[in-house]
Amino acid sequence: LIHTNSAHYNIGGYIKLKGKLDIEKFYQTVNSAAQVFDAFKMRFELDEEKFRCYIDDKFVSLPLYEKDFSLYPQAEVEAERWMQNNFNKVFLIQKSQLLFEHALLKISNDEHWFFGKYHHLITDGYGFIVFVKYIAKKYHSLLNGENLKFEYPLYSEEAKKASAYFESEELLKDKNYWDEKIKERPIKILQRKFQVNPNPLKTSSTSIFKVSTERHQRYLSVSEKISGTGLQQLTLAALLIYF
Repeated sequence: LIHTNSAHYNIGGYIKLKGKLDIEKFYQTVNSAAQVFDAFKMRFELDEEKFRCYIDDKFVSLPLYEKDFSLYPQAEVEAERWMQNNFNKVFLIQKSQLLFEHALLKISNDEHWFFGKYHHLITDGYGFIVFVKYIAKKYHSLLNGENLKFEYPLYSEEAKKASAYFESEELLKDKNYWDEKIKERPIKILQRKFQVNPNPLKTSSTSIFKVSTERHQRYLSVSEKISGTGLQQLTLAALLIYF
């Protein structure tokens, strides 16, 4: 809410669907997600005096639109360019606006890309993975003629539970702990490389570090067997220890 004109709050990605795709059943799959994940029903209004979240219970079908890149000489290059340009567009945070977007990109007759873009207010990277796994399971269930029922925790219920923490004794206990642990603000380790810029897209980028499958398994082994945490926590701990 601090930088409403920044695209840095956009998250998402795309998955490659290789082989023959049943377009009709894939549409049914994506459309059905609104009845499974209440995050897609969430709307926000910034223009009101008190910032609010609304749940649109009448929203029952997720929109999906198609774009055909198969006629381009370099279909993948054009599709990647389109996705990046789209990802740089900012969501309008208004009650009448959706905070997500889905597209099915045709690369060839035997390959499609499923593109998803979301505002961080309604999901995160883990949520995107959960959603993609649902799409795969639901699609295969439709292909097999199965009538499987999918249930996931409601975002709205989790938000209520999280809100209750701010009125609990646990909050005071945690506050006292950290007040004692960090009595003085530590010296900054990192300095800003860039000054605050009206167009943050020009002042940062993503760094990708690839590791082998073997090394990745070793990281997982350490995180699960030794520290009992997830890989993200282990990575952050290693970074803090390094500094």
